[in-house]
Amino acid sequence: SIIDNIRNDVKNLSLSDIVEKICTESGYEKYIRELGDMERFENLSEFKRIVAEYETSYGEDVTLIEFINHLSLQSDDDSEKNADTVKLMTIHAAKGLEFPNVFVMGMSEGIFPSSRTIEERKQLGLEEERRLCYVAITRAEKRLFLLDSEGYTQNGKQKLPSRFLSEIGENNYIRKGTISKELQEAAKRYADELILETPSVSQGKSIGDKVHHPAFGEGKIVGFEKNKTSYRVRFDKLASDRILSADFFAKKQSTSAVISKNENPIDGGYKKVDEKKVLRVEKSSKDNKASGSSSQPQTFMPMQSGKENLWERDDVPKFGWECVGVTDLGEPIGVCEMCGHQIIRYVHHMVHPNYHQLDVGCICAGKMEGNIERAKKREADYKNKEARRSTFKNRKWKTSKNGNSFLKVKEHLIVLYYNDKYKNWKYSLDNEFCVEVYKTREAAMDAAFEALEHILEK
Repeated sequence: SIIDNIRNDVKNLSLSDIVEKICTESGYEKYIRELGDMERFENLSEFKRIVAEYETSYGEDVTLIEFINHLSLQSDDDSEKNADTVKLMTIHAAKGLEFPNVFVMGMSEGIFPSSRTIEERKQLGLEEERRLCYVAITRAEKRLFLLDSEGYTQNGKQKLPSRFLSEIGENNYIRKGTISKELQEAAKRYADELILETPSVSQGKSIGDKVHHPAFGEGKIVGFEKNKTSYRVRFDKLASDRILSADFFAKKQSTSAVISKNENPIDGGYKKVDEKKVLRVEKSSKDNKASGSSSQPQTFMPMQSGKENLWERDDVPKFGWECVGVTDLGEPIGVCEMCGHQIIRYVHHMVHPNYHQLDVGCICAGKMEGNIERAKKREADYKNKEARRSTFKNRKWKTSKNGNSFLKVKEHLIVLYYNDKYKNWKYSLDNEFCVEVYKTREAAMDAAFEALEHILEK
């Protein structure tokens, strides 16, 4: 309808009015403002400036067709002038693109990864730089060149090869030139000293410690992840273990709350309220039978205003957040902790080096990390994965001669083993046994699914 309306009015509108109308009525300008993407906003402002300049030069009666033809001619001229050149761009700008030959410059400590990013965001900064390195590497279709340089920096410090080169492994590329052993050791010392102020989880909670999660309830720590910055937690009400960042327990969590539906809501919504403000009323057995409900107390709640909108608070960071996981509450019974009013089912757990963890909805998560489409994709990927998990568990497992359950998925063989002596479970995937043991068949099956997913992702 927007396109049709503008087409009908195009003869009555000036060029700048057309552009303004499209930007406003499509919602694009509002979208990039809310997204906080200054690069896109500056591009749009520059485009508006070009339109105004063109009108000034050729008169306000210039038509849209004439302007488009003008741009096309300019593009043709530029392509002829730049036919025999290389494309120089940032890694961010290269996302989604591919080229036959790619040169990644500046593979030196302090440049890539950036010392400033690591100093500001510590471990999260390093992980972001590593993801950028992966993006840069995967832009190459045929040939990839990773370049570092010898000598000294502008500050007079000796240049050191990037840790990413050693992480890739010299067996995976052909090196031209050599790096002395002394330089390699200096690079390792620099990498170790630059960052790692992120505490190991072993310095916080221990295996066996009981923990509480506002969505999952009571649980117990059963192990650490390899990076030593996350816990594996077994919750009483969940069939499988969950991975939670150490930051979740290191930071002070928000006040406990209960979530319920008002039976006579004014706005038809769900609210998150303090337990002290909730009125619990025992219904009679007659009422329970009539309504088909259980004998448990029903929860009612007075209408409440939403939680505080943290977007309006100056002390809450608006950018630089990172998602450490997604949780399904089973139904839309949560409230976004950032905006304070959005009802959510899928919770994005967001962490920031200068603030405690927030559990938020998809749109707020996208704004906080500066990429709404990425947050939407993450939630969609999570839903798809949970659908695959359900299909995996509901498959018809066969029984071997030894009484073990087995299943074949895309040429991969999964077998579940029960140890009657120790009353626990293990699984094997393609004849490789897992290291951990599990108390229930459900937990072993869930772990087998995660291992299979990891293989299929490769």
